[in-house]
Amino acid sequence: MDFRLLGPVAVRAGGANIGLGSAKERLLLAALALDAGRPVTQDTLVRCLWDEGRGPEHPDQSVWSYVSRLRRRLAAAAEPVELAGKDHTYVLRADPEAVDWHRYRRLVAEAESAADEQAVELLARADRLWEGDALGGLRGDWAAAVRHSLAEQRVAAQTSRIAATLRLGRFAEPIGELLRLTADRPVDETLLGHLMLAYYGRGRYSDALGVYERARRELRNEFGSAPGPMLERIRQGMLHQVPAGELLRPPRASGPTSARTAAVRGASGQPPAAPRGGGSAVPPRVPVPRNLPAQPPLVGRRAELERLTAEFGAAADPGGTPAVPPAAGGGVVTLETVSGMPGVGKTALAVHTAHRLSGNFPSGQVYLNLRGHVAGQEPLTTGAAVAALLRLAGVPAPAIPVGVDEQAAMWRDLLARRRMVIVLDDVADAAQIRPLLPVSSPALVVLTSRRHLTGLPAARTVQLDVLPPEDAIALFRTFAGRDRTGDDGELAHIVQLCGYLPLAIELAAARFQAHQVWTLTTLRERLSTADRLDQLRSADSAIETVFELSYRDLTAPQRSAFRRLSLHPGPDFTAPAAAAMLDLPVPAAEWLLEQLLGFHLIREPVPDRFAFHDLVRAYAQRQARAEDPQHTRSAVITRLTAFYTRTTTQADRLAHPRRPQLGPPPAPAPGDPAPASAAAARAWLAAERDNVLSVEAHARSRGEGRLAALLGYAAAGHLEAECHWADAADVLTAAADVWADGEQPEALCRTLAALTEIRTKLGDYASAAASGARALELAEASGASELHADVLRVLATLAWQRGELDRALTLLERAFALRADSTDVYEISRLHNNLGTLLTDMGDTASAVGHLERALEGFTAAGDRRSAGFALNNLAAGRADLGSFDVARQNLEEAVAVLDTAGNRHDQALVRATLAEILGSLGETSQALSLYGQTYEVFVSLGDRKNQLDNLLAMGEIWLRTADREEAMASFTEAFRLAEALGAAREATRAQRGLDLAKGLDDHRDGVA
Repeated sequence: MDFRLLGPVAVRAGGANIGLGSAKERLLLAALALDAGRPVTQDTLVRCLWDEGRGPEHPDQSVWSYVSRLRRRLAAAAEPVELAGKDHTYVLRADPEAVDWHRYRRLVAEAESAADEQAVELLARADRLWEGDALGGLRGDWAAAVRHSLAEQRVAAQTSRIAATLRLGRFAEPIGELLRLTADRPVDETLLGHLMLAYYGRGRYSDALGVYERARRELRNEFGSAPGPMLERIRQGMLHQVPAGELLRPPRASGPTSARTAAVRGASGQPPAAPRGGGSAVPPRVPVPRNLPAQPPLVGRRAELERLTAEFGAAADPGGTPAVPPAAGGGVVTLETVSGMPGVGKTALAVHTAHRLSGNFPSGQVYLNLRGHVAGQEPLTTGAAVAALLRLAGVPAPAIPVGVDEQAAMWRDLLARRRMVIVLDDVADAAQIRPLLPVSSPALVVLTSRRHLTGLPAARTVQLDVLPPEDAIALFRTFAGRDRTGDDGELAHIVQLCGYLPLAIELAAARFQAHQVWTLTTLRERLSTADRLDQLRSADSAIETVFELSYRDLTAPQRSAFRRLSLHPGPDFTAPAAAAMLDLPVPAAEWLLEQLLGFHLIREPVPDRFAFHDLVRAYAQRQARAEDPQHTRSAVITRLTAFYTRTTTQADRLAHPRRPQLGPPPAPAPGDPAPASAAAARAWLAAERDNVLSVEAHARSRGEGRLAALLGYAAAGHLEAECHWADAADVLTAAADVWADGEQPEALCRTLAALTEIRTKLGDYASAAASGARALELAEASGASELHADVLRVLATLAWQRGELDRALTLLERAFALRADSTDVYEISRLHNNLGTLLTDMGDTASAVGHLERALEGFTAAGDRRSAGFALNNLAAGRADLGSFDVARQNLEEAVAVLDTAGNRHDQALVRATLAEILGSLGETSQALSLYGQTYEVFVSLGDRKNQLDNLLAMGEIWLRTADREEAMASFTEAFRLAEALGAAREATRAQRGLDLAKGLDDHRDGVA
């Protein structure tokens, strides 16, 4: 007999299905089959069959009745199975292997110890056992909880299989599956990392970076955080062309889903029992948030871990198997606080605890840094924190209320239905997080803070102290290795001098490791001088004392470099940037960096890029404020801003030679990076993007507006080309504000024209119209015909996207007239390309094709492959309208080949959307819809609302032709909403017409019936 739970609940015997009668019988069978061979109490079955408060008056009698019916059905089957009952318990006497769920678990367990090739095969066999959602069709809290728990375990196993597949070098194979998984789990950094590596391994560099950018933008704009170390490591590795195989080998053990064994063990070993009260399961289609940082190595802390996990049945072994869900979900929130001095390991313990308990909380594991003690940053406000938590939990931005009280109420209501573990890290004080805490919920909330948090009733508090001596010694050896550390007596003295503080021990061990001629006695004698570590036992000054140990050992030039480099506002820096800050030649700066690296005062996360640890940076900046006068510190930042302005402008000119500039290029300084090609310039701009944005914003805040404006304009070319449109809009808006004083009208005009183009891409038509109108005034006043023509071209694109076709035509005709005597083949070709596209939309396709052919000829002559790809794409659309489908497909194949190498993600999506349009016209609806779906996701990720709208309309029209009313209604409804938001009247009319036709599909069927 075969029991099926991984899909609709069913029983097969002798090759035929056994009828199971009512939904209650199927629920009963599912509950018994999940525990096949083990007794299940009658009370448990009551909770499985009925939600709390909704059961019959005599539930025990009803359970007996359902058991009797099921027993008769099983006994009468071709392969009978006994359903035994005794003392208010029931047991299904079946071999667990007869239940597909238990077969699935066995295959997953076997994969844990298998080599990658075999593991992939085993996990694929396991996945094929699924025939839909577990317990498909069954309703109720218990069924939803089990369904959700099993689905999460499936994702964990799928993640492990994908990781093994990537390790085998089969990069193309998991891409489709990863796209589906990340669509449901957009904050799962493990899955996103796998997708980046899969794309990168296939040579799809821009797609891989696109995955990172979606994660970065979402985390920065919505959650106030950045991608975790795993994604950052992969990105940096790609930028430095590290082979994909090396990036698949992380430098240290990571979280539960980053390796095959951990991922499988991270799943629940048993189905959850029926939730009570507020413990109902999240509906399965809600994305499950899993954004915990990678699981850190934990030395010691057994007692603290036991205290934090004991209630959930978890062993205190830091490397052990995660806990199994308890018998029933509680209705009262569990609150745990971890407090202690800086550097004592609060975050590591909290994150480790959350990973260990992930199996108990299948509704999600969420991490949020509240920034209570981050140098240079204000703590997150309660409003920002609760909004970030709602977004992490999957609530769409439009659904989040405006008021903080309403947001907090929504958060509490959401947690009342979810078994989640939430880590709120670096809490400033109790007032910051009190509104974030639910009153009644099956969730676990873990808080960390430098302060002892008072006024939190029923909180389980762990006051994290320094390490015991034996654990402190083990921690030192973890960082310094076992060579030269065999003298237990000296080592015990050293860790005592470090105050048994983890961060102090790590720094001392790193310093020892950097000095290969030192003995433990040498280190102990240095630590013993001047009572330097006495303050380690105090709170906020403790970390400073550890840093002081290294700082005082530096020479005067090293100290000066340490202080001044810490003023860099970006995430990392290179030797040339350091040379600019220090006003030194690059070789001298490199030598100082090497020395600071040896003292473990800076890090080198990837080759030739350096960074500060946050706490070390804070200490260094404090020393800078104490030792360096204001004018010295200001000069450091001015030199850095000038460095980035020079180098970004030079790289922009090389990467985008046809982009209008704001004047002659600044003279390069000795040691400035000098990319040798356009590709090298683009790579430099990509690697330095975050630094450029940070320096530009910092310069603005310091009142260096003109330098910031030049830097922002130079950076905008790369930002636009790589689809970082929101960032481009920010820096161009700031630059336009600077030039608005009227002293440099051409710079203002160029900046406003570029800003108008970006706002048009973003669908911000009202703002684009405002900046475009001002640019036109300036262009007309300038008397410069080429500048005037360029602004008219930009405004024509805006008018075309707004559906103002006649106005767009007039603007393009004016631009042509201004360029009547021009010999600039590229600019004339741009006008022909735009006019051809416009005429296609206006129905004059024959004329359009002529203009597009001229555009293609001109771009080819100018050597601009990317623009030639656009012309081929537009030409294909025009020729398809004329019925020349064979030629159109040939044009598209050429366009795809060109833009896949010379274009960005947006370009590649546009050409595939055109291919989808042609396939739809040819009746190849399945392929067309697939392409539209893929390109729609790209347009959503980039914020391109106009092309989202076009895709929705095209998909809706295909659904109409295939008479799929539900899908057509969904597409046209979203299209109408988007058209209204954009103010696109023509598209809104088209969407409304589609809705009317879709409604008529049912009317037609009703009439036929």
